[in-house]
Amino acid sequence: MKKILLILIIGSSSILQGCVGPGAIQKDYTLQQKKIVVVSELGNNFHHNIVGTTIFTNNITQTDVKDWQINHLAANHLVERLNKHGLSATEVETDLFTPLDGSSAYAIEGVQDKVIERVKPLGYDSLIIIAPVTSELYPFFYPGYGLLTRYNFGSQSSCVYAAFIVQLYDLHTGKKIGWEWMNAQRGPCDFKSSNDLTIKDNFEAYSPEVKLEIRHRVEKRVIDSLDATVDEMELLR
Repeated sequence: MKKILLILIIGSSSILQGCVGPGAIQKDYTLQQKKIVVVSELGNNFHHNIVGTTIFTNNITQTDVKDWQINHLAANHLVERLNKHGLSATEVETDLFTPLDGSSAYAIEGVQDKVIERVKPLGYDSLIIIAPVTSELYPFFYPGYGLLTRYNFGSQSSCVYAAFIVQLYDLHTGKKIGWEWMNAQRGPCDFKSSNDLTIKDNFEAYSPEVKLEIRHRVEKRVIDSLDATVDEMELLR
């Protein structure tokens, strides 16, 4: 586990801007008869973010949880949904975000281009990427997933979160066909949903039982958010 500096998350418009707005994919684009590759770049680090009343009481750490296989969990779930709908989808692991994770909240800007460069020669037609995201709309949520606790003059608000966007690219043209925020624009978490947890200074301070409970909550949050996002995009139309 390593300590990371708190970064007030602003200015992510360069990540989210483009000719395609959030929501349903372009109406003239269909995934039928296409070879689809699904990539998850949520990373292998669990972010334990404590935000106090002042910046001096903030404590943000991250822990390697590669054994949780969150990337595979997300990508495999989406592949199964697509294939059950009669489409042809395959997961490809790239793990390009993890080496950048913790260096800067803005390091994610080039991940999509790196993923496209990696999978384009493999003969796929369409790419769906679950990409970590940061935004001024959701300060203190580090890209990927974790547990956020905010203290404000004695009151506590804790939630397990997943911070990502889902993007669809045509690999023949390189154009983005559509994208959507995590959980269909409702945000990375339900505030106060984890207020039942006794918050520790960092993830390693929890008991094995509580760590397992947090893992299960992360997995559920990722899957539920992914399902809501996919439905909003109408990927399965």
